[in-house]
Amino acid sequence: CVSVLQCVLLACLPVPALPQVILEIPFKVVGAEYSPGVKKGGMLNVVMPKVADIIKGLIKVNAPVSGNLFLPRQCNAFWPSTGECATVRPVGTCGSLAAHNAQYFGSYTLCPDQPSSNGGTCTTYDTSQTGVANADMVLYVTASQASCSGTTLAYAGYCLLDPTTGRPLAGFVNWCPNMVDVADFEDELDTGVHEVLHAMVFSSSLFTYFRQPGTNNQVSALTDVAD
Repeated sequence: CVSVLQCVLLACLPVPALPQVILEIPFKVVGAEYSPGVKKGGMLNVVMPKVADIIKGLIKVNAPVSGNLFLPRQCNAFWPSTGECATVRPVGTCGSLAAHNAQYFGSYTLCPDQPSSNGGTCTTYDTSQTGVANADMVLYVTASQASCSGTTLAYAGYCLLDPTTGRPLAGFVNWCPNMVDVADFEDELDTGVHEVLHAMVFSSSLFTYFRQPGTNNQVSALTDVAD
C-alpha cells in the first residue's frame, strides 16, 4: 500500500528538479481581541516567513503558474451538458474569516439563459484585475478567536482549486490569539508548517487528486492513502 507521505497531489510532486512553490501570504487581524503589537509582529515578520521557507523546501510544483496567478471564479449554477457557468458566486471569503482580494481573480464566462450548445449567448467578463505576481498559491493568514476552542493554536484549509489539476490555489490559516505565545517560537513554527500542509496537500477531500510517486497515476482508492 501507499502511505500518506508517499502520495502527493497531481501538481505537487516531491521531485527536486521541479520549481519550488511560491506563496503569497497576506496577513489580516480579524477582531479587536488580537492586539496589533508583539503577537502580530511575531506572526507576520518571524513565524510565517519561516513557515513559507520550510514549505518551499518540502513542496515542489509540477505545473508552476506562468505569469501572474489568477484565482478562478466559482460557478454557483452551471449547465450539466457543457459545464458552462450560468451564475458565479460572489468573491466572498476564503474559509469563514479571510476576505478574498478581488484583484486576485481573473476573467470568467457566463451563459445565463441556456448553454452555448443550445444557442445560448455567453459573455466573458474581463475583470481587468492584476492577479498575483510570482506566486503559485495564495495563503490568507488571519488571527481571530472565531471557531477556536480549548487549546487550539491554529487551523487551516483550502478554498479554491485549480480546475485542471485539482491542486489548491488559495487557502487559509487562522491563528487563535489566546493561545499564541511569542516566546514559544518552535511550537508555533511546527504548528504553522502543519497547518499550511493541510491547506496545500493533506486534506481528506483532496485524496481523490493524489498521484502515485514516480508514475503520476491517480491513486486507485482512498484506502491507499489511509493505509
